[in-house]
Amino acid sequence: MREEFPFLADATQGYALGEVWGREVLDDRTRQLITVGVFAALGQPAYMKIHAGYALNAGVSEAELKEVIYLTTVHAGFPPAIAASVALSELFEERRQLVEAGP
Repeated sequence: MREEFPFLADATQGYALGEVWGREVLDDRTRQLITVGVFAALGQPAYMKIHAGYALNAGVSEAELKEVIYLTTVHAGFPPAIAASVALSELFEERRQLVEAGP
């Protein structure tokens, strides 16, 4: 993105990743849980999957991520939740395979 859309890259880095993500009101764990829920509700499973990985790295459990997806059905409906569940299952499997493969 930086090469083709430098303004967009700068804006993303400065505002989204800088001003918003840099705030100290929420910890990283909470911020990632919220972000997973938002992307799931918006029907953006690819972005949701990326942030679910960050959430796992921040100490969120698989069970907690599943609860976020279950909650998505109430506010966004079943299609976005199902799409998110597929992406989340892929992420869980990819991470299990990495653990099994070892260093």
